[in-house]
Amino acid sequence: MFLLILKSAGWVLAIIPESFVRVACAILGDLLYIFARRRRTTMLRNLHHAYPEKPLAWHRKIARESCRRLIEMGTFALASPWFNEKRARKILTIPEPSLIILNEIKASMPSGVGFIPHFTLTESLIMLSVTFPGLPSQSAIFRPLGNKTLDDWIKKTRERYGFKLFSRKEGFNQALSLVREGGWVTVLFDQNAGLSGALITAFQRVASATILPGLIAKKLQVPMFLFYAHRKAFWRADFIIEPLNCKVEPLSATLEANAKLEKYLNLSDDTCADWLWLHDRWKNQDMPNKRFHLEQKKNWLPQSINYHNWKSIPRKTRFWIRLPNWLGDVLMALPLIRALKRGRPDAEITLLTKVDFIPLLDKIELADSLIALPSKSISYFFYFKSLRIKYPDTYILFTNSLRGDIEAFLTGCPQRFGIIRSGQWRPLLTHAWKIPSHINENTIHQTRVLEMYFQYYGLREQLDFIPLLTSGDANRQGEFIGLICGSENEPQKRWPVNHWCKLADQILDDNPKIKLILFGTARDREITQQIAEHLPLERVTDIAGKTNLLDFCNRIRECRLILCNDTGGMHLANALGIPVVALFGPTNPLRTGPTYEAPVHILQPPACPPTGGLALSEIKPESVLSLVNKYMD
Repeated sequence: MFLLILKSAGWVLAIIPESFVRVACAILGDLLYIFARRRRTTMLRNLHHAYPEKPLAWHRKIARESCRRLIEMGTFALASPWFNEKRARKILTIPEPSLIILNEIKASMPSGVGFIPHFTLTESLIMLSVTFPGLPSQSAIFRPLGNKTLDDWIKKTRERYGFKLFSRKEGFNQALSLVREGGWVTVLFDQNAGLSGALITAFQRVASATILPGLIAKKLQVPMFLFYAHRKAFWRADFIIEPLNCKVEPLSATLEANAKLEKYLNLSDDTCADWLWLHDRWKNQDMPNKRFHLEQKKNWLPQSINYHNWKSIPRKTRFWIRLPNWLGDVLMALPLIRALKRGRPDAEITLLTKVDFIPLLDKIELADSLIALPSKSISYFFYFKSLRIKYPDTYILFTNSLRGDIEAFLTGCPQRFGIIRSGQWRPLLTHAWKIPSHINENTIHQTRVLEMYFQYYGLREQLDFIPLLTSGDANRQGEFIGLICGSENEPQKRWPVNHWCKLADQILDDNPKIKLILFGTARDREITQQIAEHLPLERVTDIAGKTNLLDFCNRIRECRLILCNDTGGMHLANALGIPVVALFGPTNPLRTGPTYEAPVHILQPPACPPTGGLALSEIKPESVLSLVNKYMD
């Protein structure tokens, strides 16, 4: 019944005036663009990646026209089996340059391999033998639909002009035999070839390309041509044939054919719209369990870089990373982002973060772009919806809140990764790593848990903990020791003021050339002022609440040593390579201790469990002073 409906529809399309069909295709194409939201998003995403410099209105115009061409393609495929030879000759014409090449082929009768892109009127190429009789036998390798009745009908209608179809599953040897006998075989080369293809770049994005036509040409040592139907009007096309003047082997042929396709699409808006942007050609490397690592048996990305004379692979795959809200957590997440950049050198990294962290993240140049989180207001979530037109590909969350999940959902990102802990429910994520029940987060560092999270999505690279900026070696004999006496978010993590005063007095008494810098936020000023009042004015500088994050970094780097509570400043000093003596009491150093490769001493109260739990006041100034003295030698 279904086949009968298709045949009847094709017959009707073939007999009614083409002007009616053209108008119907335009209307149906517009409806497809308007109502098929997912397909529209795919087209706009592909166009935005390929032409990021073009305005949104241009992307929409091309996508809309591409939808119209898609309907035109479908109606042509249905109607063409009912066309007679006279009409076929009107549909497909041959311009002079192609005619010259065809006459040469006809005279010498060489066999060959054709690379065909999937344009609107690609189906019209089966009419070539009608338009230009006397050519060698022509064939194409096609992918069966899986319905034998439908496949048989398609094969019968396409072969009515002598153009043979060979199934990709079963017809490879038949195609080889035809070429050996002096015929041509053609293959669509611009589709996603999956894991069997080779990694190259298409519009500077990583894609999997078929190597089948190049393999056939190499095996039989025959010429290679680019065939395509250049659409010049509704159901009207010119047959274009161009020789591929490159080495007859898969690598060169594949790169050359794809480069020619890209050049053709860039000729005009009309040629650009003639390609099926609905094809998600670039989805090969978006498998969630392999997302954080480029993986393919045939990886021709180095050769692609050389072919295009690039210094490195363009970063076109858009990874957006929602950073945590606390400075220490941000710094502990950065080694993961470093590793991700090595695993996906094609990734354009965008960090979404609090505005206070922007200067530091910009300074360390880890990301390609930074997006500051807006202030909390009624328009907060509307801001994230406005980011949809940037078309992120994968949204990686370090946060564990509903707010972060809503942010990611509103951007329209098709992949949203996060962590699920016991008892959590995060329905707005598309993929989530559930922490295994055997993992005790109290005994594993937070960064290692995050590493397992990234490994779940395919990360293979080892983390490195090299300090972010200079190591601070030049100041190991400097005159400053820094004290971070407060704790922004948890008062119980603060060492008592009288302990700080006693320690500071003793440091200055024992080391006449040393000066102290008191760090902290505006909320810590009450603490730092009490400490500064007990110290010689000329030997102490209280800058709590007087610096932004970048100034904070610069002053920390002046210090030979940082003494601190468990706070974001501790992680910052460690990340900058400055030696740290960190005081832990109620909190757990196994989980949130410093991680970067710089000297660190963790000091806990006597008899405190490794996971913490005792009062910070139990740490005596004398025990801290003994560690300080080691850095004074």
